[in-house]
Amino acid sequence: MTVINKLLQNKFIRGSAIMTLASFGTSLLGYVFNLIVARFFPLDIYGELMAAMVYLGLLTVPFGAVNVLLIRRVGLTSIKERQSLIGAIEDWVSELVRKRFFVLLFVLLAVFFLIVTQTNLRVESAIWILLMTIVSLATILYSASLQAFKSFIASGSLNIITTLFKIVAGCLVLWLMPSLGTLYGAMILASVAAFFVARKLVRKKSDRLKTFVYKLASPFSFLTKRSILIPTLATVGMVGILSLDVMVVKRFFSPDQAGLYAALSLLSKIVLYISAPLATVAYTFFTGSDTKQDGSKILLTTSLLVLFGGLILFLAYYLAPELIVTLIFGQKFLSIAPQAYLAAIFGVSYSLAYLFNQYLISKNHPASMWSAIVMVIQVLALITFHETFAQVLYIGIGATTLLNLISLASIIKIPLLKNRF
Repeated sequence: MTVINKLLQNKFIRGSAIMTLASFGTSLLGYVFNLIVARFFPLDIYGELMAAMVYLGLLTVPFGAVNVLLIRRVGLTSIKERQSLIGAIEDWVSELVRKRFFVLLFVLLAVFFLIVTQTNLRVESAIWILLMTIVSLATILYSASLQAFKSFIASGSLNIITTLFKIVAGCLVLWLMPSLGTLYGAMILASVAAFFVARKLVRKKSDRLKTFVYKLASPFSFLTKRSILIPTLATVGMVGILSLDVMVVKRFFSPDQAGLYAALSLLSKIVLYISAPLATVAYTFFTGSDTKQDGSKILLTTSLLVLFGGLILFLAYYLAPELIVTLIFGQKFLSIAPQAYLAAIFGVSYSLAYLFNQYLISKNHPASMWSAIVMVIQVLALITFHETFAQVLYIGIGATTLLNLISLASIIKIPLLKNRF
């Protein structure tokens, strides 16, 4: 019992356990939502939704860098000053929107035009992507602050609540007015509700914190900062590597085939749903002023956990692919079962690459930007070779394997790669 008590008192292990359990809950609820869409909507609608989610992820890539920076910035600030810093950031964002409103509106309209004319997505999908982008930007400060505070219970609960909102809204859509447009509307409302919940969770801490005054620099001055460019380019690369396969399939395959591959892509992300919260918790310890000295040990521990979970997933996909596909998606998706084990390999390889990239970003190491270069290589390969689902997955596996080797070489400080950039 003494050993168990010591483990439970360890901040990293306790935080990882909380985030992992919350992730399991969120993933389970997320699969319920995907099950609803996959089973009760046609294949082309499912493929449209999954592709729209991919484009949303790419469009919000800078938000991932902002999230990383906010966790680092709030985490490095003393506890009694953190709430004041959050308030200063709120004022900073409000001032930016007020002064640059028409510029921002023009950018949104330009992005809308590009989505409608350069992709196979519908108009309602383009509208949904832009609205969700705005809501995501508004929420990111509070979700990042919860992680920086190491409020893992609140952060995990927020994810579960958001997914619950989405499921309830999705069920209402199926019951009252089943269509892609109403489904998009329900998801936007669920995200708006999550924004208010996140804001309330963060502001609850203000009663016991002293007020300080902060002055933040102009937003555009950050564009030339190394601390902004490195995580932004690194995040662009990581999101691109995870998303390009769905985009290529949506572009070159039939709508029904796009729906089938969307399900296959979701199978590959199961291990990521497990490993992502571990990486998130690990990052807060990589950057926290009181815990960053234990970064290498935490990285090793988290890597082993990801590999263990990935091995279990691979065995399940390899030994019983038909059963898994049928249980999750239904009989109409059974044709993707032979490629399920490849999806597992891609998911595990990407999860490790994501973890290593987070570690390098926490050190502000330029080697983290290798993800953007690997993404370009993946793009060229996918444009050239995309005849089958297996071919697309092989390219993804190759890209993530290459990135893992480069990241590991940088982490162990091989001279040849240490100062590559």
